[in-house]
Amino acid sequence: WEQNIADNPDQFHVVREFHIEFLAPFKGTGELQVSLWLDHLGATSCAYGFRFESSEAGVVHARGHRTIVRLNPESLRPTPWTDWFRAAHTTLIRRDDAAR
Repeated sequence: WEQNIADNPDQFHVVREFHIEFLAPFKGTGELQVSLWLDHLGATSCAYGFRFESSEAGVVHARGHRTIVRLNPESLRPTPWTDWFRAAHTTLIRRDDAAR
């Protein structure tokens, strides 16, 4: 993930929506399994879903979604994702309800 916008134009985006729902407390320290998938890949936006659960117990501690919109850095208007971004994110698209 290149920091320079010229090398990675897809990084110039804004968060349109962010939602997280806390379902069960997580006490102390330990490992959490994080699941991440793509609910939607549009022309200029994409929506990720995510879930945090205990590795051993399978308890879902939190879940949510985040939507981002790619912008043109000069006009600050929505602009399409690059082919590279689309190819890299296609593998994350949720195919069924198993991800939830």
